[in-house]
Amino acid sequence: MTQARQTIRKIAGSLAAVLVCAGAVCHAIADQATWIGGSDTNNDWNNAANWSPAVVPTSTSPASDVVFSLTGPYASNLTAASSAGSLTQTQGDLALNLGGYSLAVTNGFLVNGSNSDNPQLTLSGGTASTGEVGIGRNGGSGRMNIDGASAAINVSGTNSLFVGAGNNGPATGTLALKNGGHASAFNVYVGHYGGSGTVTVDGAGSTLST
Repeated sequence: MTQARQTIRKIAGSLAAVLVCAGAVCHAIADQATWIGGSDTNNDWNNAANWSPAVVPTSTSPASDVVFSLTGPYASNLTAASSAGSLTQTQGDLALNLGGYSLAVTNGFLVNGSNSDNPQLTLSGGTASTGEVGIGRNGGSGRMNIDGASAAINVSGTNSLFVGAGNNGPATGTLALKNGGHASAFNVYVGHYGGSGTVTVDGAGSTLST
């Protein structure tokens, strides 16, 4: 009987350890951070009240999957160096001004909505680094502008920038580099897998490099 009790205690201890580990894994899963804005006149990215839930996004565990889904024109402005796990825009025209700071997005930018929404992201005022960029994916559409001499988006390592990548359905994407804006990636795919893509490089100093 004593041996049986000891065995049961060992099994219970093992299960407890598994549950603790499972809890740790759950906490490591990314948290969604949805932009609601409107809490200050500056539309400050670094103001927790502009996010739901009311926490400023981060790329540390648990990383934040940032979502911009408001309709119509709206803005988000950095007031400090910032980070996130990923950034997705599904609606509206977003003006994302980095304010001279850096934005590090670990896994990627995705600007992709329905063809009727056709979201647009305009990045200015600093450098964003990320793991991948998708503009119009999998049957959706999206537009991205990199506008101004200090504006840049850099895709890290051997990762790619996709402009109109069909994969699971026709997609439409547009990338515009304006007024000295810059983008770089190891690979740039335009109109990939049956998608339709357009890239324009306009204005002195604007560049797209691979």
